[in-house]
Amino acid sequence: MTDVNTVYDGEPGIPEIITDIANELKRIVDENDQDKYLEAIVLNYSFIENILKYTIFLKITYNHACDQTRKGKESDENAGKFGDQMKTFCKKIPFFQAQNIALAHGVIDIPLSEKINKIRSDRNDTVHQFWLYSRRKKAMEMRTELDASIDVMIELAMISTDLIKEIGIPEICEIDFFFPSKRKGK
Repeated sequence: MTDVNTVYDGEPGIPEIITDIANELKRIVDENDQDKYLEAIVLNYSFIENILKYTIFLKITYNHACDQTRKGKESDENAGKFGDQMKTFCKKIPFFQAQNIALAHGVIDIPLSEKINKIRSDRNDTVHQFWLYSRRKKAMEMRTELDASIDVMIELAMISTDLIKEIGIPEICEIDFFFPSKRKGK
């Protein structure tokens, strides 16, 4: 089995990025760094949305490849085209739609979907109604929000990591999903 923390072409893989962000959020909480709560909450909201989309991409692409292989139809060219189409699709879907797709494809269960729905709602309040602006000086409220979002991020990270291990292909850990590729030909 391939180590999912493989560094691909000198760039960190998705599991390494997940770990780095989780460690940074944990440090902020452990050190009670109240000045960083707002930044950490906003970072984690964005990260939760992106890891959910990435995990949907993994699940659908992997299931498609397995189905095509069983049917004897999969070629590297077709797999690459499908993967590129799914990457584009998953990057562009809204958070609410990503949550529902993840639930429909068994990526998440109903309890996690409900937690994600609260995160999504709070994220929308943050962006559209400046929810955090009025609470930014209230450390306990900010800490409670940060703790809840970290719990959801950890659940999603574990789902994503388990799926990466199941797939067992190191290239799946490329960070192209989150960031534009710097590799030639991409």
